[in-house]
Amino acid sequence: PLTAADQKQIKKDCKPYYTVRNDLMKQYGMSKFSFIQKANQLRHQNYDHRIGSNFMSTIGKDIWTSFEKNLFGNGKRVHLKRKGSLRSIAADNNKATLRILPTSDHEFACVWKINQKTTLRMPIVIHWNKPYEVEAFQQKIRYGRILKIPRNKKPLYMCQIVFEGAVPAKIDPKTGELMRQHGQGDVEVYIGSGSVQLKKDGQVISYPLAPSTESFLSKDVKIQEIDAKMERSRRQTNPQYYNEDGTIKHSVRKEKRHWVQSKRYKELKDKRGELCFSAYQNRKIDHEILANTIIAQGNHFTIYKTFLQADDLKKDNPKEKRVDKSQRKYQTQKGPSEFMDILVRKILQARCSVTIGVLEDD
Repeated sequence: PLTAADQKQIKKDCKPYYTVRNDLMKQYGMSKFSFIQKANQLRHQNYDHRIGSNFMSTIGKDIWTSFEKNLFGNGKRVHLKRKGSLRSIAADNNKATLRILPTSDHEFACVWKINQKTTLRMPIVIHWNKPYEVEAFQQKIRYGRILKIPRNKKPLYMCQIVFEGAVPAKIDPKTGELMRQHGQGDVEVYIGSGSVQLKKDGQVISYPLAPSTESFLSKDVKIQEIDAKMERSRRQTNPQYYNEDGTIKHSVRKEKRHWVQSKRYKELKDKRGELCFSAYQNRKIDHEILANTIIAQGNHFTIYKTFLQADDLKKDNPKEKRVDKSQRKYQTQKGPSEFMDILVRKILQARCSVTIGVLEDD
């Protein structure tokens, strides 16, 4: 392995080539500002100012993030969003188009204005008897976002607000004390594929990871039934793309296929999305509750990952690293990597120290 001095020398030797690369990228418009500029040009050409510049700048930043990951990270391919896959739209600031504004009756509303005309007005319900919400709305609003939550037949739209500043503290209305406080001491956290173990003062405590996913097994059977119905519907409406033996025909290069979706297919698709989204919500709630329980144990945390990495769960891995399909599915339902991100975020919000440990191979 390379030492720190060798890595420093390599960076010093490659510095002239980095300069040439950056100049070429600027020449061909491969930068965040260029992507935002091109997105706004599309707004003028195709959308007749129906979409605000702050929306297009957000879209340009997202596109640049994908290209940057492909160029300098571990990304493999940049692809377009599929039709109907857009789940959220956010503004770049709270100054134009989509805005969170106070109303005359001391409440807030999500307002979408196009050409000085209000086309959308979504009232925001605030519980003024809850100090958490009152303190949150006293801070400056950064921007707003509209989320589309899948529901059967009719989707549900929700407004999400991003504030500036620190997260408000939750106070118990009965006692007036803080509901969540960190403990004292050093804690080691071992995150596995299905459980989390804490080690403190020589004692080991085990917690199940996302216990609500156990009830997802009954929903999983329904999802399999829906998948079978969707497959039959797809075959009946698109017989030209299937062989006589039932296999899909190989597509010719640059061939554009138009898959017809029947009304029943769309209803089943919405129902499947609703089941998956409910499972995701329950899993995230379990992760948040478990993270709060762990933070109450100490103020210095060392986190160890004992679950399989994403590369080990891929289907195209070598045979010596290939993981069973059931194990991949089990870990996907539990979401240990998602829990780790939530735990680190909450530890830093509580102003505690956290380090990511490395387990030594036996």
